Amino acid sequence: MPFRMIIIANDEDLKKAYAIRTEVFVQEQKVPLELEMDADDHRAVHILGSVDGEAVACGRIVMDQEHAHIGRVAVKKDHRGKGLGKKLMLYMIKVCQDLGARDIILHSQVQAIPFYASLGFQVYGDTFPDAGIEHRAMKMEL
Repeated sequence: MPFRMIIIANDEDLKKAYAIRTEVFVQEQKVPLELEMDADDHRAVHILGSVDGEAVACGRIVMDQEHAHIGRVAVKKDHRGKGLGKKLMLYMIKVCQDLGARDIILHSQVQAIPFYASLGFQVYGDTFPDAGIEHRAMKMEL
């Protein structure tokens, strides 16, 4: 099962990423669509992961000078537990490095903290709600 990841360069692939985000965040997690799709989508570097031509994972990187913000990381339900999320994150970390980031910040859902910690991210700050889901800020120095 080869997992192919790309930096999205066309509207067709961007629609695939938005469909994954809608499925995972809006339908599964009940995040309101108006909160899921935001102004950062227009300036983000979007990543799409596919297995055998099927789009199954996505994420985005928003640069703020030398600081990268990773977000909207999603893997379709029937492809979870196969290591694709880790491969996607490692690819996104490399893209952040290539973009000249000094560090990466993300807002992790509380239950996903161990996953991001296993990649080297460290928790900071207090728990906060985002779209009704408890989150913690996490950071990785590059």
